[in-house]
Amino acid sequence: MIICSVPTTPDGCLLLTPGLLRFVTDNDLSAPFMVFDIGVKIASLSGISGKLKFTYRTYMKYIDMVQKTETPPYNVKILIPDDWELTTHIKLAKAWLKSQERKVIIDKLTTLGVAEIKEILVIRRIIKPLSLVDTTPFKEFLNQGYIYGIPQHISNALTDGSNIRCSTHPDTCIQHARLIINTISELDEKAEFHLWAHQSPQY
Repeated sequence: MIICSVPTTPDGCLLLTPGLLRFVTDNDLSAPFMVFDIGVKIASLSGISGKLKFTYRTYMKYIDMVQKTETPPYNVKILIPDDWELTTHIKLAKAWLKSQERKVIIDKLTTLGVAEIKEILVIRRIIKPLSLVDTTPFKEFLNQGYIYGIPQHISNALTDGSNIRCSTHPDTCIQHARLIINTISELDEKAEFHLWAHQSPQY
């Protein structure tokens, strides 16, 4: 397990989000592992095209920062842009994966010398009453080599649209994560998972 944060963790992983960029130092940018995260602002933007453009500009900003260092990161994980509403979430993921913007980002990272590039697909709204898990909305994304993302600051795994704050209900969030991991692992034997909680740096 690798933990990513700002500043860079002892394992050498840096989490880049729009809200945390002001805390990133030149030394952090030499990290061998990085996660490109789109942050929460994307949820307030209207329209798929607007969300795609915001994602592209944000990730290009990260690449420009990394480009100034002498050694590129070995591994970069890219969060596929997401939305809290399931229908928009699926449409946005499909649009990004087919987009020219995504191709440019991946080509830039490859040219920069990044050896491994993986993408994180956030899993949302799949737990029904009685802890039944319905992966149908994500069926076409399974077994495609994506890492499955499970937020651990707020769980939005329930199909009823409710959100559970993990700081006040940690056991519930852990239970949701276990249900998702166990169910998807049965459908994708090579499944990898990315669990994260956005926190401000502590100085």
